[in-house]
Amino acid sequence: SHHCVAISPDSTWFAGGGGDGTVHLWQAGATASFSSADSFPSSAWERGSRLPAGGRVTRVAFAPNGHLLAAVSDDGLARLYDVKSRRLLHILKP
Repeated sequence: SHHCVAISPDSTWFAGGGGDGTVHLWQAGATASFSSADSFPSSAWERGSRLPAGGRVTRVAFAPNGHLLAAVSDDGLARLYDVKSRRLLHILKP
């Protein structure tokens, strides 16, 4: 299950943070967009990516430009990902 969700500013990416220690990231199809989790295309769930987060994810947020995704987990760290490459860029410690 997801403890937190976020939709990118351009409504083409959806991120969910779960208790399994991963961030789930999905991209809507080229002609599809969504404005809430309820309207997210069900076919897109199979195309998702799982990004390692180190612990139960408690917060996810996209940067205003939609290119970066931040995830905070209960290990006390924040992780910053590049959305398109799905690459971990930085781990931020308190």
